Amino acid sequence: MARIGMILENDYPPDIRLEKEADALTRAGHSVHLLALDFDRRPRTEAVHDFTLHRIGISRTLHNKLHPTLLALPFYRGLWRSWIDRYIREVKPEILTVHDLPLAGVGLSAGRRVGIPVVLDLHENFPAAIESWGFDRGFLGRIFYDLARWRRYEREATRAAAGVIVVVDEAVDRLHDYGLPSERIEVIMNTERSGFGASARPVDPGGDLPLRLLYIGGLGPHRGLETAIRGVARMPSSDAAVLRLVGDGRIRPRLEALVRTLGVSDRVTFAGWVPSDAVASEIAASHVGLVPHARSDHTETTIPHKLFQYMTLGRPVLVSDCRPLARVVSEAACGFVHASGDDAMFAARLEELMDPAIRRDLGEAGRRATRGSRNWEAEGERLVTFYDRMLAARRA
Repeated sequence: MARIGMILENDYPPDIRLEKEADALTRAGHSVHLLALDFDRRPRTEAVHDFTLHRIGISRTLHNKLHPTLLALPFYRGLWRSWIDRYIREVKPEILTVHDLPLAGVGLSAGRRVGIPVVLDLHENFPAAIESWGFDRGFLGRIFYDLARWRRYEREATRAAAGVIVVVDEAVDRLHDYGLPSERIEVIMNTERSGFGASARPVDPGGDLPLRLLYIGGLGPHRGLETAIRGVARMPSSDAAVLRLVGDGRIRPRLEALVRTLGVSDRVTFAGWVPSDAVASEIAASHVGLVPHARSDHTETTIPHKLFQYMTLGRPVLVSDCRPLARVVSEAACGFVHASGDDAMFAARLEELMDPAIRRDLGEAGRRATRGSRNWEAEGERLVTFYDRMLAARRA
């Protein structure tokens, strides 16, 4: 068994993916130590979810100012170098995992200095995400979020890593283009634990109307939420379908303005963020789970947790035709697909989902898929095997 170090350039909690990975590794007998930021003056070291959390105290305001400078200026990288070096001296990990791209270079340098392998866990296609978020626009955006520079950085980092983890098959081709062989890449999807929502109060998704639609997640420009709102507005009345948006983000004012313009304030509810332990209850109280992502280089190479959360609780899904979404839904036969940005097609799919028998069949198909291979227990086993292989190579 081994000590596995993990680096997160963010406050923890929350991070669902990291938490599930650490849980799988600790259950396999490994000792996991996470180095993360702390915006709330919590204990410097603490046992959390059966792993050890090492915190770096910093104000959220200062972090938000420093984070964009990571590639453009040396100061923030220098801070992380000192933090990681101290952490490695204290923890003495046998392998180091850097979660997501920003700290890849600093983590790889630290690993080289002490002679330990470094794994990159790419939660998303970060350069494409920068573009879809619009961070590369404007004078400062072009300086701090130069896309060509971030893509070069990603190519160099992934080629230098001992192994790279991605969240979906469609992300592998991008790494092959960088020259990475398949044996250095592992796909670990954002599936959900099979027991997710077991304590949530069950709600019969029967024939009662209106059709209760649910979206859970950030309200960002790449989420395709305008399509969902316009699609709901195409329905004949509030008795047909209502939409509940659980989450928040910088385009919320724009979405609220669209709701007012379309005159559907009685059909669209903005709930804001809810505690993570309330997510299952939100899904249980809905008829249909939505993932209406706009197609882009970002959304074509990632997949969200919420898709598998909907499926685990037996809710049919309505997703856009982003390749990973359409592939998983088609393979499981657990929902319908609409063309990205096509609110008329979105509304037509809602009309089909008015039939409670169709919803039940699709929902049960999704539940069966998550009881088969589309669950975290299966992904966790692959993750442990991947780390065991990395560790065996190091020890050899």
